[in-house]
Amino acid sequence: MSAPVAAYRRLRHQLRPHQYNLVFFLWIGLVMLSGTLYSIYYQTYLFNTEYSATRALDYTAAKAMQADVPSMFADRRNWMNTLFVKRAWFWNTLVVLLVAVTLDPASGGVRGEKARGVVFRGPQTWLEVLGLKPVVRWVEATIGWVYVSTTDQQTRDAMCMINAVTVDPSLCYTRTSLTGVSNPRLFAQLPEAVQEMGLTHPLYAGWHGGHDVSGHTFILVLGMLLLIETLIPFVPYVLPSFSYFRESIPHALVHASSTLP
Repeated sequence: MSAPVAAYRRLRHQLRPHQYNLVFFLWIGLVMLSGTLYSIYYQTYLFNTEYSATRALDYTAAKAMQADVPSMFADRRNWMNTLFVKRAWFWNTLVVLLVAVTLDPASGGVRGEKARGVVFRGPQTWLEVLGLKPVVRWVEATIGWVYVSTTDQQTRDAMCMINAVTVDPSLCYTRTSLTGVSNPRLFAQLPEAVQEMGLTHPLYAGWHGGHDVSGHTFILVLGMLLLIETLIPFVPYVLPSFSYFRESIPHALVHASSTLP
C-alpha cells in the first residue's frame, strides 16, 4: 500500500464519528434543551435580556438592576460564572497541557490498536510538546474560539456603546476600563451621574444591537468537545465498566484495560 493511500485511510478512520461522539452530542443537546425550556417556562432569561439591552443605553439604570437580581444564576457576578465560566479556557488549557505532557495512552495505532496501558512521558523538548496531538487539537480549538469571539459582533451589526454614546469597537473587544483621565472627551459626553460613578467604579463599553451568539454556551461546548477528545483514550483505564464508552473504543484498548492490575 502506497504511503498516500495509507495516510488517507488513517485520516478517514480518525475523522470517522464513533459512538462516544454520538453519546456526547445527545447528552449536551439534552442539557442545552432542558436549560432553554427551563429558562422559557420560568422566564429566567428576561433579566439578562433586559440588562444587556439597558447596559449600553443607560449605565446607571443597568447598575441599579444589579442590585435586584432575581436569582444567583441570573447574576453574572456569581462565583461559578466568574471563577469557572469566564475562565473556562484557562481550565481547559491547564487540563489539556497537563495530560499531553505527562500521560501517554501507549496506543501506538490509529485509535488504540496496540494499546498496552497508560505510561508517563519522559522529559520532552518544546518542539516535541508542540507536535503532540492534544496540543495541536488545542491550538486549532483556540484559533476557532478567538475567531468566533472577535468576529461575532462584526457579523451581527452590533455597535460598541456606553450610555447611548457610540465608541470605538476596540473598547468592547479589549474590555478596556474607561476613566475621565484616559478618555476625557468621551466622559464629557456622558451624564453627570455616570461621570460621578466613573470616579469610584471602572466603566466599560458594551455591545448593543444585532443577534448575540451566547459566548458562554459556545465556549463551554467547545471546551467539553476538546476535553472529551483529550481524555477518551484513558477512559478504559479509569472507568473500565463504562459500557457506553467501552463499546466505542477499539477492542485492543478495552482488552488492555482488563489486564491492568
